Amino acid sequence: MRIFTFMRPLYTYMSETDQILKGDGIKKGPRKDVSKRISQMKQFISEQRRVVELEFGSSKKTKPDEDILDFKPNIYGVGINLNAIWKKVTWWIRK
Repeated sequence: MRIFTFMRPLYTYMSETDQILKGDGIKKGPRKDVSKRISQMKQFISEQRRVVELEFGSSKKTKPDEDILDFKPNIYGVGINLNAIWKKVTWWIRK
């Protein structure tokens, strides 16, 4: 997941900021080890992702939304998307 790539630099930056703020302005204070926090946050995000997938279904679609054939007659840049009309009509009939 992309969020994991931002996690380590973020926690490192927070640790450096904490180190500077704990110092007296000249000397830096002790730096905290944030590796445990990073692993806890990764686990938390993974668990939350699983909960969302169970509630709302998988984020990966089983059926692609793309059509194999596109029927879009066009005259001077203005046209009608026949695929969209067909989907709307079939949805309206099923409703």
